[in-house]
Amino acid sequence: GNGLQLTLLFTVANMLEIVLATVIARRFGGGLNLTTIQGVARFLLTAVLLAPLPSAALAAVGLNVIQGSSLEATFLTWWFGHALSIAGVGGLILALSRPEARRLRSPARLIEAVAILALVGLLFYSIFSPLAAPVGVLTTCVVLLAAVRLRFVGLSIAIILITALAVGGSMQGYGPYATAFEGPDRAVMAQILVLIGYVPMLIVVGLLEERDGLTRQARAAQLRAERASDGKSRLLANVSH
Repeated sequence: GNGLQLTLLFTVANMLEIVLATVIARRFGGGLNLTTIQGVARFLLTAVLLAPLPSAALAAVGLNVIQGSSLEATFLTWWFGHALSIAGVGGLILALSRPEARRLRSPARLIEAVAILALVGLLFYSIFSPLAAPVGVLTTCVVLLAAVRLRFVGLSIAIILITALAVGGSMQGYGPYATAFEGPDRAVMAQILVLIGYVPMLIVVGLLEERDGLTRQARAAQLRAERASDGKSRLLANVSH
């Protein structure tokens, strides 16, 4: 296990990250409102990208002093890894209380979710495994399908799956980064792939959520207008008699 110094370092760094993520999200993130594009963008900027920075710097300096680890490699690995954790796990926790989580209780939607997520897992395993299948061109389409059909719950689970398969496979020497990079650099490249290529698709979900919200508001306004019109018509009819 880790020595006392490393245990204390990791504990302090992780606690610092949790506190900062909460404070920054509440202060600048609009209360983590993921029903609009602006809310999702704030979540990505504050909780995902900014919150892990101080703890990554602390961990990089601490490991450099204790073990002589590379400052740059440690900083990037910690920052990207924890940013992905917040995007995936944090997004999933926030989404579980949302309406789409309740929609997945339907057997048909649940089967669809399992099928799409299984496709995501199979596709990325085939890329970051000894299979080394040249199917990378399909990844964006499949992840976008998860975003459109499964919204925050499905896309958050997909991000967790992709991160585990891409980073784990790259560290074992599989995938497109195995020959061009060595050691921790493989993990960093896989993390960058997920951060740049797939995490921003949360904005697509935010766009869909905002559109659905506006549609519901428009329908409610139309219903109120129709009721008001009916009431006016009845009133005029009563007056005329």
